[in-house]
Amino acid sequence: MQLAASIGVSVYPLDGYDAEKLLAQANLAMNSAKDEHNENNAYFKQELETRSCDEVQLEEDVRSVLQTEQMQLVYQPVLNMEKHVIGVEALLRWEHPDLGTLKPDQF
Repeated sequence: MQLAASIGVSVYPLDGYDAEKLLAQANLAMNSAKDEHNENNAYFKQELETRSCDEVQLEEDVRSVLQTEQMQLVYQPVLNMEKHVIGVEALLRWEHPDLGTLKPDQF
């Protein structure tokens, strides 16, 4: 078993003026460090907060996606070296009304 630590850092007053805001920013930075598997620390950057807001909006949107029939199943041929079809790959796409076509790694 391997032990690992992820650290998020926020700086007063640049990233916030009160403990609650500074802790929230440090938490976003820590999650960023965890996402970057080979990084064990990260400083808060404004784009982390923007990305977080976008993720929250997508999470709210995804709750209604099945009811509004925005998901599409797309088939992509799998070819061998001679360019013969040897299979088909099924891909899920979300036709978001505001963001356009989203791939699964985006939602």
